[in-house]
Amino acid sequence: MVSNYVRVQEVRDDRFIVFDFAIGAPDLSVELILPPKAFVEFCQANRVVYMTPAQGAQVDMERLKWRSGSAALQDHEHR
Repeated sequence: MVSNYVRVQEVRDDRFIVFDFAIGAPDLSVELILPPKAFVEFCQANRVVYMTPAQGAQVDMERLKWRSGSAALQDHEHR
């Protein structure tokens, strides 16, 4: 069974939730924005797995690696 992942990025003052949604692998996602009620319904309908902060950090590191190359990643890890 393929997992669907959600990572909340921001809850805006104007009452919208900005989040990443991924199917199958959390490192390839699209950014979506929904009002809270629609967000809950979306998550229920898609049976999502909420990413943990550790998983989110791993995704961020992978994105940094692909954007900047391994040298930039090593530099980031040593800071």
